[in-house]
Amino acid sequence: KKDLNLIISVYSKKVSHGIWKDYSINFEKNYAEFSIYKHTYSSPEFSVIKNKKNIFSIYSRNQELKKSKYIKEILKILEKVERKKIFKIV
Repeated sequence: KKDLNLIISVYSKKVSHGIWKDYSINFEKNYAEFSIYKHTYSSPEFSVIKNKKNIFSIYSRNQELKKSKYIKEILKILEKVERKKIFKIV
């Protein structure tokens, strides 16, 4: 629950800035996945995955960006990636 709250906190900030539009949560036998979408009908921009060994991974378009035992490290990467995209747009 704590991990999900941290992810939702970052997600909601980006939604309020109009960057993200939708999300999905997928629970499988060996992992849980939180995926973030720019548009409702597109592929996920990012996916945060927690496996049974409590290891977190973040992916962008099937490419692993980081793996860590700590969710906050994963979320820092997610925030940095988004900031870089924002600067390119502006």
